[in-house]
Amino acid sequence: MPRRARGDIPSPPDRPLVSATSTRVFKRNIRLAILGLLAASAALCAAAALIPHAPRGLNAEYFSGTEFAGEPQSKKVERWIAVNSNEIRADRPTSIRWSGFIWVGTPGDYEFTLDSPGLASLSLDNGTLLDVPSQIEQSRQSAHVTLTAGAHPVTLEFRKPPRDPKNFFHVNLRWKPPGGWEQDVPGSVLFPSAPSSDEVRRANTVDFALTVAGWALAAAVALMGFAGARYLARRMTRRQTLWLGLIYCAALVLRLWYLSDLQARDPFFNALPLGTDHRGYESQARRVLKGTWPDEPFYFQPGQPFYLALIHGVAGEDLFATRAAQAAVGALGVLLAYHLGQAMFDERAGWIAAGLYAAYPIFIFYDAALVATSGATLFMLLALVAAQRAAWPHASQPAWAFTSGLMLGLGGAFQPALLT
Repeated sequence: MPRRARGDIPSPPDRPLVSATSTRVFKRNIRLAILGLLAASAALCAAAALIPHAPRGLNAEYFSGTEFAGEPQSKKVERWIAVNSNEIRADRPTSIRWSGFIWVGTPGDYEFTLDSPGLASLSLDNGTLLDVPSQIEQSRQSAHVTLTAGAHPVTLEFRKPPRDPKNFFHVNLRWKPPGGWEQDVPGSVLFPSAPSSDEVRRANTVDFALTVAGWALAAAVALMGFAGARYLARRMTRRQTLWLGLIYCAALVLRLWYLSDLQARDPFFNALPLGTDHRGYESQARRVLKGTWPDEPFYFQPGQPFYLALIHGVAGEDLFATRAAQAAVGALGVLLAYHLGQAMFDERAGWIAAGLYAAYPIFIFYDAALVATSGATLFMLLALVAAQRAAWPHASQPAWAFTSGLMLGLGGAFQPALLT
């Protein structure tokens, strides 16, 4: 048997083919599953739109100046109590008032934490709970309060005098419920007007329906990805398909196991520290959902904020669900690594590549982190797969070359270093 010259692309190894009938049945079942998931997602979204429910969030009023004088420049309902110097010009005095009600489902002792550069006050049940009376550097104050079940009026006022534009500041309200951990006050417990228990129940039902719809859509996309991977390796047997699916599941289990352990051990899992990339990307993603970002030229890669905003639209605002969804997408790299290994070398190389991708600690870490590395890695693999298909001697198509360039460009939106 003649030896292959270095750099030559090998022909696909001879493997037993599945029958034409089995292939047709598999394709039909995949199509039906994808169509069923898409239909279920659309039906749940339509049902959620028909259920009358109270809006979520607090009334936000933005004033010019620091005394809440005159009519507010803008009024809106915001689901998160958070603002930073990227949203407000630092050299202009501004005052902001968030008001509404916070719904407590579990009575007990709650710890509220206010991050503020000063001149901020938090009132709960018409009494002052936290107060920062003067402008200081970024500070953090906490207070405990016992709350009964039901709706409680809440008001947060922030006054921002002119500051050095180079100084970063952040205003954020967090809480620690009984038996829970510190986290941003979730939008699911905030209402612009006093809700009844029935209104809260309907709002929770709508949120649940939208979350399930998002996961159904994500499952449909995952099936499309799996079908695409099988299309790239059309000579795979049913047994090989099963083993590849099992390796993907193992990769996902490892990532979820790591996430669960991280949530149990890391006090900043939900309360992301200021100044970190995690907090920066998450803050920008929420600004995307609020419609306040981007509002200026990009000073760094914009891919991750939009990616996180998309995940939030599917998985909701919970950070564990957000990280889990990102990990599920990142684990799809197992399929791409297998294809590259078996196409460029042989079957054994493909299985080794898939196994290493599933268990490599660095990939597990970044797939669970709210930073750009996971998305950049996935798009880089997609670009390599498309480039390999474009270079295949018997199947060269311009479409694959275009796809490779497109995937590389999208990866550059996560990590510009990919383009250098």
